[in-house]
Amino acid sequence: MAIHTRPDSPPSIKILFRGMKLGGFCCRWSTPKRVGVLMLLLCTGSTVSAQMAPATLSEKSAMHQHYDAAYRFQSSGDLARADVEHARFLVAALDHIANFHANTGDYAHAAPLYDEALTLSPTDFSLLMDYAGASLDAHDPKKAESLLQAAGDLDTKSTTGRQKAEVHRVLGSAFRALGDSKAASEQFQAAIAIDPSIDNLCALGDAVLDTNGPKAAAPIFAKVVAQFGDTAGVRMRIGRIYGMGGVPDRAIEEFKKAIAMDPKMPGAHYSLGAAYMGNSEADFPKAEAEFRKELALHPNDTFSYPQLGQIALRRHDYHEAEIDYKRAVALNPLDGDNFDELGKIYMETERASDAEAALRKAIALTVDPARNNYAIQRAHYRLGRLLLTNGNMAEGEHELQISQELLAKRDIQSGSKLSGEQVERSPLERTRVATPAEVEELETFAKQTGPLIAGSYNNLGVHAAIREEFAKAAGFFQLAAKWNPTLSGVDSNWGRAAFAAHQCERAIGPLRRALDAHPSDSELRAMLDQCEGALSTMPK
Repeated sequence: MAIHTRPDSPPSIKILFRGMKLGGFCCRWSTPKRVGVLMLLLCTGSTVSAQMAPATLSEKSAMHQHYDAAYRFQSSGDLARADVEHARFLVAALDHIANFHANTGDYAHAAPLYDEALTLSPTDFSLLMDYAGASLDAHDPKKAESLLQAAGDLDTKSTTGRQKAEVHRVLGSAFRALGDSKAASEQFQAAIAIDPSIDNLCALGDAVLDTNGPKAAAPIFAKVVAQFGDTAGVRMRIGRIYGMGGVPDRAIEEFKKAIAMDPKMPGAHYSLGAAYMGNSEADFPKAEAEFRKELALHPNDTFSYPQLGQIALRRHDYHEAEIDYKRAVALNPLDGDNFDELGKIYMETERASDAEAALRKAIALTVDPARNNYAIQRAHYRLGRLLLTNGNMAEGEHELQISQELLAKRDIQSGSKLSGEQVERSPLERTRVATPAEVEELETFAKQTGPLIAGSYNNLGVHAAIREEFAKAAGFFQLAAKWNPTLSGVDSNWGRAAFAAHQCERAIGPLRRALDAHPSDSELRAMLDQCEGALSTMPK
């Protein structure tokens, strides 16, 4: 049976974050039958109007170009090339939404989208690297390792030297997270051999500092200075590595050098103050002076106020500490540590209801209980004691139990670092709490892009059905229905393709929904009756 199409003008699209309005039109295709006539709806395009600019021009351009190309080839009858462009559009769109989820701390929703995109393009370097980075952020280094190994195994002609070096560096980070310092250093050295960039050299220096101490790391950082210049930026970078690595005296030296070169550099005075805080309690006055210098230059610095609050707490100046932490909360309302400290202040000043609210907020905002060496166990302990005092025995005991469990994990982690053993940690579903604005932007983009993704999946399904690859077609239609359940005819397409593939278990659901929408369709009724009859005779 010949395939008949209605000619349509090539559609156009603008991929945007906000303000996109969608409308669509479809035409009907027919294809040779196995059982009955398989009628498929091909969604040919969408009309769109919007004003907002995309995240970046390149991202918008890639999706735009692939989407337009898919429908251009489709209109000319070149379905093979149309399929390639539909798949490329889908990978770009899915990767974009997955990255959006990952960047807003939602790994649980990002991972399935990365997986969905990888089924379409398992050798996409950028996709593999995006997924690996999100996995590392979510404490899923095993997944990151497998993705990076796949990226490293790609055809060397398709990856640049810098990309190969990036794979080695990120893989080194995965091995560090897995507790394999030797393998990590080998990967960092391999990255440097390909691309001796400041990122790769600093990654090695950081790893060597962690395993062999400052004396062993010093030559690497000296090489960084020699190669990239004795600048404030370079000194700040090295100082941060020393500070995060628990070597505050070396960090102080580096930050002082940075400030001497650029006394107004954002974060420099704060960093020096933080290093003083980590060095000795006797250095607290010096630290306080640096935090106040930072705030004089940058009044909205979100890091200095909590440190000033901590210094005030050490002096038992609860009034000043409360002022500092309230400023910190106003500037950064999603930092659980600030609410934890406010809870402590309220307990010390006998404001039980305020303390309970602050501690609950701290716990809710701490998506990673292992952060800062399981510091959140203190909030659970304080809340438990507070609840017991107020007579809430059951919940109070529960909070104290959580605190005890977290304390035990902290002790295990501390011991494992000394022995070199890896601490098993489950991947985080969330890596942080997203801001309301981020949530709204993500939801808007996904809602606006969903129908476009559904249209491309639907078209891939139609083309697969034309080739009589009905099982594959059913899978595409199922994905189209996931992204846009209201897409006209998608359940009919899905049910008919699954039926033609002799997959009655997959066909029954969409056939029933399609029949509910078109109760007079005798062919749908015959397919559904046949599938229900076949399944009823199967042994249970």
